[in-house]
Amino acid sequence: MGIKFNSVKVLISFFVIIIVTVLTVILVAVSYNAAYKAVEKAYVNQLSNFNEDLMMQLERFYDDQLTSVNYFASQKPVREAMATGNYGAVTQIFKGFFDSKGIYENVFMSTPEMNPRIVATGLKESLGARWGGIGYEDNIKNTLQGQTFVSQPNKSPITGRPVVLVTAPIKENGRVIGIMSLACEVSLLAQNLVKNIKIGKTGYPAYVTGDGLTFAHMKEELIMKMNLKDYDFGKRMFSSPSGTLIRYNFKGEDKLLTFKKSEKYNVYSAITLNNADIKEDARDMAVIMFLFGLVGIGLAAFIIYIVVSRKLKPLAQARDILEQLSVGNLSVRYTGQVTDDEIGEMLTAMNGMTLRLSDIVTQIVMSTEAVSGASG
Repeated sequence: MGIKFNSVKVLISFFVIIIVTVLTVILVAVSYNAAYKAVEKAYVNQLSNFNEDLMMQLERFYDDQLTSVNYFASQKPVREAMATGNYGAVTQIFKGFFDSKGIYENVFMSTPEMNPRIVATGLKESLGARWGGIGYEDNIKNTLQGQTFVSQPNKSPITGRPVVLVTAPIKENGRVIGIMSLACEVSLLAQNLVKNIKIGKTGYPAYVTGDGLTFAHMKEELIMKMNLKDYDFGKRMFSSPSGTLIRYNFKGEDKLLTFKKSEKYNVYSAITLNNADIKEDARDMAVIMFLFGLVGIGLAAFIIYIVVSRKLKPLAQARDILEQLSVGNLSVRYTGQVTDDEIGEMLTAMNGMTLRLSDIVTQIVMSTEAVSGASG
């Protein structure tokens, strides 16, 4: 038997499906917003964790260089060479250290003046050179005052790569008699860290100096050329507390940026991510939820149809009984299960009505027969 689309059970099932569908659409819309927020939060946490790790590794590198430069500055051969002017032995020490590490542009010591002259070095081409006035004045001033100092990454005049100069005073009897220096190619570490991190499809990190200059970036052509302070989002970054989430638009793309500042060395690690990554992941979650919703609707429709069919089956039997009554068959009764609801009450009442109707007809027949017998 085919489905009658004007039947009660079909209509009930249809309206229930419509309601479930509307609720599913609302649920998917709400779920998408919730999914977007959850995905964004997960990404932001991931960005923050990577920033923490990036800065920890960079600070550890700087700390190691401070340890090394202080070690050299405190050694007796270095102090004696600076005091006597006999640099042969320390030159060999510097050269051995320079050759073995592979992370230094130079290892040298200089005269204690504002335009220091290199007197011993691991790179013989630099011997006798003066390095005042090339961007490391803060190193010179602080070291002459008896303090160690780590410069901001500067563009090397030799390689063009970012170099950090780490200096310490060479002292004799409390007096500064020389400047010990390590010119570290920080890009060898920083660029390796940056290239090994990929977040989502578009997220990547960078290292930035306190002056805004990028010294490690996925795009090498931007190194020591791109200054974040030239951009609105960069200005916001430098005026915000470390860890702030910055939303911005760059070349037509909506982006997120988080950053970590090293208070000790005044450098930043920053990671940016396109919002498109978050939207794509949220859409994928919404599609999955929608598919589950469709399956749920189909399953609900089937279950509702079966339940309604079973619930309305007594009505079909009642219809058959009424059809029998209409042709004069008063012996029919509903003999199925009587449920404790309105349909059950109706069937009980129908059986009672049929019984009373049968009694009335029987009495009428008997009365008619009695009258006929009396008149005969």
